[in-house]
Amino acid sequence: MIIVTFAVFGFVFNGQVSAAPPKTALAISPPLFELSANPGGTLKQSIRIDNLTDLALPITLDSKDFVALGEEGQATITDKKTSYSLASWIQLDATSFKLAPRASKTINFRVVVPESAEPGGHFGSIVFHTKLPSEQNNTSIGVGQEIGGLLLLKVAGTVKERASIANFESAKDIWEGSPIQFETRFQNSGNIQLKPSGTVTVSNMFGQKVGSASLDSRTVLPGSTRRIPTSWNGDAWPGWYTATASIGYGSKGQLITATTNFVIFPYKVIVPVLLVLIALGVLVFRARRRLWRSIKILFGKE
Repeated sequence: MIIVTFAVFGFVFNGQVSAAPPKTALAISPPLFELSANPGGTLKQSIRIDNLTDLALPITLDSKDFVALGEEGQATITDKKTSYSLASWIQLDATSFKLAPRASKTINFRVVVPESAEPGGHFGSIVFHTKLPSEQNNTSIGVGQEIGGLLLLKVAGTVKERASIANFESAKDIWEGSPIQFETRFQNSGNIQLKPSGTVTVSNMFGQKVGSASLDSRTVLPGSTRRIPTSWNGDAWPGWYTATASIGYGSKGQLITATTNFVIFPYKVIVPVLLVLIALGVLVFRARRRLWRSIKILFGKE
């Protein structure tokens, strides 16, 4: 059984997880490397691993490629080579060792970029493996654990920064009031990772701005779409509203926009009030003759 732990900047690596996984045995620092290099260049880096248990653990490590999976910031390790592969460029100073209880070890590594490397994004991970003995995880079998640091490398050259808003909408067409939930789907069709950021501006039916909300900046890998939820919590009267998402991305601050409409109608308040008014109107209509006669008597005209 293998427990895989990868959770960095919204990336969650898929792995086989037990119904009741044991306590995490390892930790790493830093969990993320955001690097830049020229073709033919070499980068020297290091990563630290900590043993969080009271046992000496056997550690092995290697480098893997990863690709985006789904729209929630997930990713998965892959052995398939792509134009974004990085694993084969990573040279580790050590590939196996014994880590003493509560001890730490720093591993040096190099990223050797080929002269022929394609400009743009390349993505890999340094993965540490261990296996907890059965007495540590209260089972009859050993449980493997893996943890890794992500490497996001930008290779200099002519890159393609292309993106679009695949979809922007509110979660519902009609709301009783705030907060109003929005969903933006940002699509990266270029060849380099992007970290879009922006705002959602809300205007009333007269075109007047009534509020805004910030969009969280999240890494979007090439060829993937990232869902970015946000909410606006403001005071607003019942009516028709327009929301505009304005998102900036890339080295030149490219801007893209999209709009959606929604209605604020607090029907749980308005409908009962309308029903009461209608009922009062019916009662007044039925009693109009008596009411009119009473008024005439009151003023001495009958």
